[in-house]
Amino acid sequence: MTRFPAVGGGSSSVEDWPYKNKAETFTEPDVTVSDVSETGGSKVVNETIELGSTQGNKVSAPSTSVVYDRGRDPFIVINPNKRLEALEYKTMFGGAVSTASIWLEDDTGTTLASDSNVGDNTSKTFNVTLEAGREYTLYHDDGDVDHRGGSASFPYEDPSLDVVAGGSAGSETGDWYMFDWVRGYPAAASGEAAIEWPQPSDVFRWDAVKFQTSPDGESVEVFIEEDDGTGWTEIAGPVSRGDPIDADPDSEIRFRVKLSRTNLANNPTLDAIYRRWVV
Repeated sequence: MTRFPAVGGGSSSVEDWPYKNKAETFTEPDVTVSDVSETGGSKVVNETIELGSTQGNKVSAPSTSVVYDRGRDPFIVINPNKRLEALEYKTMFGGAVSTASIWLEDDTGTTLASDSNVGDNTSKTFNVTLEAGREYTLYHDDGDVDHRGGSASFPYEDPSLDVVAGGSAGSETGDWYMFDWVRGYPAAASGEAAIEWPQPSDVFRWDAVKFQTSPDGESVEVFIEEDDGTGWTEIAGPVSRGDPIDADPDSEIRFRVKLSRTNLANNPTLDAIYRRWVV
């Protein structure tokens, strides 16, 4: 990604700053990025900070100990209620072998993700995007073994997704086989992250902040926080590129970015951020 920090604060480009910290990939050895959202929602991806996902609840199979016939290719049908960034599943205990294959298809029959050699009582995650209002089918094919499961009273519902049907051998039979539970990870509508560096030893005064964003039609806001030894306190924001950092030179300074979106398909990001001080 090309970086082009804006000019501001009475200086030339950020490359001319002799005393500065930078975060351009957010994986630099001196940079610490922490998700400070209440429920999680920000992450570092492809050298940016962007919105991630939140964890939904488990949607569990009805209690059963029935073992059904062999070789039936059991499945459950899932309807997301929100845009999902990932789907997690867990196989049932005592009904599978280590050669099981699990795969996820959309409503056109396209395979979106698959796992092989999945044992029983095992949880795994498909990191794929599932759209609200569409139908997805999660299959379990372990060859010629007995399938654990039983009759179910669909739907089983959660704010993130509903399990609306189940069956085997290509037919919806009203049964739920082989999957102990599934869980969706809804795309986050908002999230916050803190960006920190070690405290420099030669600060006469704090100077300015610069940053680069890609809002994608949504909102990316930057705030300045100060820790004078009693904890982090917001002292300015949302700030503009080149705004001054008005803080005690003995205090630690970090930045907090707040990302938010109304359209979950959009992807607002923080692409780079810098702090400068005077010696």
